[in-house]
Amino acid sequence: MYILAVDTSTEYCSVALLRNDELLQEINDKTPYSHNKKLFKNIDTILSSNCIKITDIDLLAVGSGPGSFTGLRVGMSALKGIALAVNIKLLPVRSIDAVAFAGIEQFDQNKITVMLDGKQKDMFTASYKKDKGGIKLLSEISVGSYEELIDIKNLTVGNIPKDVVKINDYYSEFFPRAYYIGKIAYLNREKEIEDKMIEPQYYKNFKINKSKKVPLINL
Repeated sequence: MYILAVDTSTEYCSVALLRNDELLQEINDKTPYSHNKKLFKNIDTILSSNCIKITDIDLLAVGSGPGSFTGLRVGMSALKGIALAVNIKLLPVRSIDAVAFAGIEQFDQNKITVMLDGKQKDMFTASYKKDKGGIKLLSEISVGSYEELIDIKNLTVGNIPKDVVKINDYYSEFFPRAYYIGKIAYLNREKEIEDKMIEPQYYKNFKINKSKKVPLINL
């Protein structure tokens, strides 16, 4: 089974090709504000590098959040378009779950906490445990401010700057990789998802920042 996985929930445009749960190739592109420009290019690069056509893909997987409003829409729209055009099954996978899976696998932990930056001096937080070859969510995914950061006993991973997090056992170089989006999708490959359920999971309301530019005309 070939799996094409994508995550665009953070500043990374992450694309991966897997055979079952084995990684064949992954691109993690951090070019600023370029998801809509780089996503299809990186997908094409990975497919052509592995002599794979899009019609050879058996399963699509996309990070569903939480994360960037714009980024999530880019990734979700792109994969839904491919799924519809080529008639390939699409599975949404929570982006924060992919970070937990990576941390548990890298550090060989039974329990782990994830903290992802919400980009408005806030964070998404959840705790997980290892479960049947994958992970299991132990708590609701919560949203809180930096000021609410508290001492957590579990090993913690995420992408919030280390100088902000006052936790000793914290590792800050973790983001939702498409590889782990694909691995989780493989574990859930038999799961049936209704089309209406394949939507971004924001977990907070959209906030519009006012422009600091002086308008040419005052209305």
